Amino acid sequence: MANDFSGDANCVALWRFENDLLDSTGGNDLTVEDSSYFESTLIKEGSYSNRYYGWQEVTAIADASLDAGFPFKDGDTNLKMSVCFWARIWGAGASLSVGSHYYYVSKMSSAGGSWAIGYECTGYDAGEIGQINFYWWDGEAIQSVNLTTVTIREDQWYHISVTYDDQSYRIRVYDVTADAVYETTGMTADPIAASTTGFSLTGLTADEGLLACYMDELVVFKDVLTADEIDSIRKASFGSEAEEEEQTTSAASEFTTILLGCPF
Repeated sequence: MANDFSGDANCVALWRFENDLLDSTGGNDLTVEDSSYFESTLIKEGSYSNRYYGWQEVTAIADASLDAGFPFKDGDTNLKMSVCFWARIWGAGASLSVGSHYYYVSKMSSAGGSWAIGYECTGYDAGEIGQINFYWWDGEAIQSVNLTTVTIREDQWYHISVTYDDQSYRIRVYDVTADAVYETTGMTADPIAASTTGFSLTGLTADEGLLACYMDELVVFKDVLTADEIDSIRKASFGSEAEEEEQTTSAASEFTTILLGCPF
């Protein structure tokens, strides 16, 4: 089974990393400033993932080259987004410092921009451990919130998702090893603005916050996905009959719960 995003007009970019850096839904093809390596063994979708060495190899696209409707592209007024992807920190390549921040996906630099999804190294336990952070630019500096209920460990897969709409955010992470979902929601202290900063993977720029990791199936929407929709992407059933049946069952269950609570 595989995800089918073709029926969702709000899906604005999809990188499957099938031995290339092409956007499967539009024109947001990425370029790499140094080397990237396509991996055929450690994968979560399709036949390949992309391995980043964490050394001057930001994969990026300039803001001006992003398709119209890409979240937080300069001039964008529909400031909503959902970003989902698989990630696995590469233990053999990672050299992470406690208290430092590293970035999976960003539309931001240390000098400005919009937002980023990253990793904060918080300590060591048979390898580096840390937390998933959501970052944004408040007009003067980078601000962040983190998901504290799950520990991110080297050489383990996680499905990471962030949604945002009018200062309201959701960080949702599935830990493959624990077979468990962790989530936090809240409000950013400041609204996030569109910017001219480009979109990049595994670092803010070629020398800022570089992360040695594997990534697979990165998808971006210009609207806010529900928890069920995020989970269907993780289960590779988005856009399928199985997803529709699951959502119908979920809705029916909620309706039954409401009926049971009514004082008839």
